[in-house]
Amino acid sequence: MSEGKRVACLLTLAGLVVRLIGLGQHSFWFDEGLEINRACTPWPDLILLSEGPDPPVYRLLLAPFTPFAPSEFVLRLPSAVLGAAAVYLLYRWLALLKQARLGIIAAALMAIAPVSIYYSQEASQYSLVVFLSIALLIAFEKAALSGTGRDWLHLWLVSMAALYTHYGLAYMFPVLELNLAWQTWRQRSKQRLIGFAGYHVGLLIGLALLYHFFIVTQYDWMKRISLQPRFAQMGWLDIIRAFDDNLFDVFLRFQTIPYSEAAPSLIPAFLGLLALLGAVVICWRLPKVRRLVLVPAVILIAFYIASGLGYYRFGMRYGLPLLPFLLLFIAATIWELAWRWQLGASVVAGLVVATFLAFWPNMRLLPNPWLNLPREELRPVVAYVHQQAQPGDFIYVYYGAVPAYQVYQPELTYPTELGTWFRDWPLVEKLSEICQAVGDAPRFWLVMSHIHPSEDPALIDGLTEATPSYHLVDEYRTKGAATVLLQRDEP
Repeated sequence: MSEGKRVACLLTLAGLVVRLIGLGQHSFWFDEGLEINRACTPWPDLILLSEGPDPPVYRLLLAPFTPFAPSEFVLRLPSAVLGAAAVYLLYRWLALLKQARLGIIAAALMAIAPVSIYYSQEASQYSLVVFLSIALLIAFEKAALSGTGRDWLHLWLVSMAALYTHYGLAYMFPVLELNLAWQTWRQRSKQRLIGFAGYHVGLLIGLALLYHFFIVTQYDWMKRISLQPRFAQMGWLDIIRAFDDNLFDVFLRFQTIPYSEAAPSLIPAFLGLLALLGAVVICWRLPKVRRLVLVPAVILIAFYIASGLGYYRFGMRYGLPLLPFLLLFIAATIWELAWRWQLGASVVAGLVVATFLAFWPNMRLLPNPWLNLPREELRPVVAYVHQQAQPGDFIYVYYGAVPAYQVYQPELTYPTELGTWFRDWPLVEKLSEICQAVGDAPRFWLVMSHIHPSEDPALIDGLTEATPSYHLVDEYRTKGAATVLLQRDEP
């Protein structure tokens, strides 16, 4: 094993250790509960389950772990392993491009990147998305370089895994396909052309099945709840200006210091400047791989256009397929400085590392008043309710708490109503649903998480003024979750 591989393996191991720390400390939140409940769907229905916004690969991966629910550590373990494996894959990709030293720096940044650690500690598909984005880059590069039958088969398998995991990965294909087609034409041989054609036949079959069984249903569902064609109400200048604002606020900031909206803009701007300089370094010093600058730029623009037309979302976690490029560009700046000015490289690398450590989501190694993680500590709330509840009590689970509540309490030991999605309803209709569900129960527990701003006081105040009216007997609150015990007033 080469020295580069040994270092990459050590970085991967370190990345795994970091991702395992605190893996089971916080409760499942809304999205995690949804994924876990979907993964509990019996076979073979699980394979063709089209519920939710994503295709089935992640829930198929998660399904073998669901018997261990509600263990947060076990159900998040696949994400932690995939997040660590992405560290090694990033090195392998750049080593394949004959940039092993640059790959070591980029892999080190991936090992400690706050956004990667965050999603490595969540039971969701996003750690797998980062892993597969790098796997796609490797597979396309191998097919372009040699184009053996094994390379084409490998590319098809990785392509199917990516497309059947997350629709955001599909935006990587057009620009990678252009390079693949060009390299295939330049080095054309009968074997390569047959492989190229065979891969695309398989790709089209996979896409047709994906469209028939998943895309139509899932896109219709997403369009109803969150996808809006914003460009229809904007002029060309507004569209361009909005791209600049979104690029910084919802892409760069989130990819570098996630969940830190209050942090000074200087911090993500500094990291963004390093990435921009790194892109220049690659164009200038590494002409054979300067396409690595064009690829993420085209994908980023495609993301933005798709979001404006109402087909996809821009930035935040939906931009994670581009995280490997962002870290590569920052690494390129450090790599160039190390060659020209070692003291400067040490200072810049130290600042980047210190910034990443300060925004780690699972450990507070440096004081950071700006980090505000969207935790929903429902587990202690559920435990409190079931410790304090008395015979005859009723439990109403607010819609935002329903998915995680079902994970923590699969067997309902008290009369329980799992609320419907009524976030956009008028308050009077929300109160009506709750009162109808509670019926004649003299006391009921309102269990809440994933709470819309000011929704919980509005509900509580509304119930105290309703007919019949209730008064507050007990309450228990944790970060992002709460329960209140309400008792019916005597007529």
